[in-house]
Amino acid sequence: MVFASVSADLIDPDFIFLDAEATGTVIHAIVGPAGTFLVSDQSRNVAHEYTVDGSYLGIFAPAGGANTNFMQNVRGIAL
Repeated sequence: MVFASVSADLIDPDFIFLDAEATGTVIHAIVGPAGTFLVSDQSRNVAHEYTVDGSYLGIFAPAGGANTNFMQNVRGIAL
């Protein structure tokens, strides 16, 4: 969650902080089959995986890391 620093009003009940070193341009997020979050990264051409508390688990797809033969200019994500 994100709260306003002065008033403590709830700004976003579903906020997840994504490490800027791990992710580039995140476009879409979904819950994966293991209950983790999968996010598409348009600029890095991969899908990242995070735990529900926001811990980075690594690249989910493609296997072995970015490969523009499989994923390029990724916008959405679906399983």
